[in-house]
Amino acid sequence: MCVFFFKPKAAYEVLRSLVGSEMCIRDRTASINTSAPRSPARILAGERGAEVLMDAVKRLPQRQQQACMLRCWEGLSTAESAQAMGCSEGSVKTHYSRALHTLREQLEDHWQ
Repeated sequence: MCVFFFKPKAAYEVLRSLVGSEMCIRDRTASINTSAPRSPARILAGERGAEVLMDAVKRLPQRQQQACMLRCWEGLSTAESAQAMGCSEGSVKTHYSRALHTLREQLEDHWQ
């Protein structure tokens, strides 16, 4: 099993990419100021969202978990991820694409 440290900012970026274009359009219309104080309700909602995301990632097959975590959480390139996973870049792309597809399916009801 692959263990990664939780990075809240990375979780937010993953959630943004998973939710799809509808949320991106809404984000463009509302500016997000990360330096502004956040309400306890918003903090709790963000933590809950991160928990749901992590649970969904843990249900992925191991290679998809690895590709997702290396690309999203760690911010590695495809080549760097391939080297870390000991496989080809094409394999990383395939595992990452399948992981995102599965996560979108699993999480679509949570963020609609």
